[in-house]
Amino acid sequence: MNITIIDKKDITLKVENNTIKFDDIKLPFRLSDAIILSSNIIVNSKDLIKITKNGINIILINNHTNSSSIITSTKQKNGELKQKQYEALSRRIDIAKYIISEKLKRHTFNLRANGIVIDIKKYLEKLEICDDVQTILGIEGAFSREYFGHYFTLFPKKLHNSKRTKRPPQDPINALLSFFYTILYNIITIRLLGFGFDPSISYLHVPFRNHNALSSDLL
Repeated sequence: MNITIIDKKDITLKVENNTIKFDDIKLPFRLSDAIILSSNIIVNSKDLIKITKNGINIILINNHTNSSSIITSTKQKNGELKQKQYEALSRRIDIAKYIISEKLKRHTFNLRANGIVIDIKKYLEKLEICDDVQTILGIEGAFSREYFGHYFTLFPKKLHNSKRTKRPPQDPINALLSFFYTILYNIITIRLLGFGFDPSISYLHVPFRNHNALSSDLL
């Protein structure tokens, strides 16, 4: 996926001949799948429609409030895929277990790459026998606490308080984590929309109001 991040303040974004222009930069539509705008940028609604009509989604990020919005085409895709997504809810427990088992393995691999080894056998064994989503989430929570206990040791102590904090994050490392989570959550959402999935129909996290729970599953 080709992502363009524009964070320069007070510039004007225009569209000419299937090309996005800002400052002295020219970006052909074909070179970008998504654009992240994280500062005050001037752009008119006609150009926004031209961009999204060509399959490019736009993410608006407010750096100060950690809030975001997505601009995408209203054209729906893959009705058959949505139907399969709904039908897959009958296998929700199996899919939720798969998601968490992959998280355990990938996070463990990341720590091992930095010289830290943790044993996830106990978590996988508990995951194998559980039969409800709340228990699966409990296993994830227990693992996450152990994981972050090691993760923060990779950074200078002055940059963190040795634990994951959010809403609001209480130190520089947690602030960066929350910022990247926000960006990735929105990138996953626009990719799901682009393929035709319903981002609110999930298998691990519980859909609530405007939460794109499937995006959180994959994140």
